[in-house]
Amino acid sequence: MNNTLSQELVQHTLSTIGYNKHFQVTFLKKDDTERTLTAMMEEPKNPLNADGPMPVLNITDGGYSSFYTNRVLSIESEQSEGATK
Repeated sequence: MNNTLSQELVQHTLSTIGYNKHFQVTFLKKDDTERTLTAMMEEPKNPLNADGPMPVLNITDGGYSSFYTNRVLSIESEQSEGATK
């Protein structure tokens, strides 16, 4: 997992992107395969656990997905320059 972004950088980038804005995230799934999502964060009803999964709306299929912020390889948005390692 040495190619992943720091959890702090991912959380900072997500807070810069904000809610209801599209972004693209590439992350490692639990089986260590890569997945790329075009996603959007909705404002949570309850506080999120920083070490837990980040719930997002999958823009491509309209369903919900999640990823762990400590397994992100890259994250980009139209509103930010994004973060890649």
